[in-house]
Amino acid sequence: MLLALGVLVTGMQAFAAPMGVDRGMWGDYIAGGTSCNNSNVGVIQNGNSLSVLFDEFLVNMPQSAHGEGASVRKTCNFRITMTPPNGFYLAGFRQVYSGGLIKSARSSARLDIRYNVGSVIGRPLPVVWHEGQVIRPEDNASSFTRTYDNGLLVANCNGSTIYGINMTLAATRRNTSTEFVVGGLESVDADFVQRLVLIPEYRLCR
Repeated sequence: MLLALGVLVTGMQAFAAPMGVDRGMWGDYIAGGTSCNNSNVGVIQNGNSLSVLFDEFLVNMPQSAHGEGASVRKTCNFRITMTPPNGFYLAGFRQVYSGGLIKSARSSARLDIRYNVGSVIGRPLPVVWHEGQVIRPEDNASSFTRTYDNGLLVANCNGSTIYGINMTLAATRRNTSTEFVVGGLESVDADFVQRLVLIPEYRLCR
């Protein structure tokens, strides 16, 4: 079973730019960290949105001595420039983090997120899976969603904005033979898709 990371980032709904104005909106990206780099992170543009695909930012501690041992900590950093269409500025940004994780009782995991949209910095509360909790694939707790809104960000007509995200995913288990932790962002399924979707939406300049 493959596990994954997925983050959905959208703009404030009221500030949509018209279709067909997305040329040149996204600049070059940089990925780094212990589990991310420009070789295992890729981007796909779809209209005004951008999908960022992660191949290796995940926790894989199956119920055996194999996998990533008794404790693991992984980091992933991503940066990209957003440039609004001519005559627009970035007015709002919404981030929706969706994911899933399964675990045994004597294991735990934690996802920490720090992001910036221009000069606005966000440090949301971590997503924590506590020891003592059993999470099976069929349980409702195996999936989660977190939403963060930022409005009136960069009232700079045609001005570029840097979007960045720093993530840390850590997990521990008491026994490598009987305990397990497997998961990350994106919903639990037989085959996970690792992605970050960026959809900024803009307001007309005066």
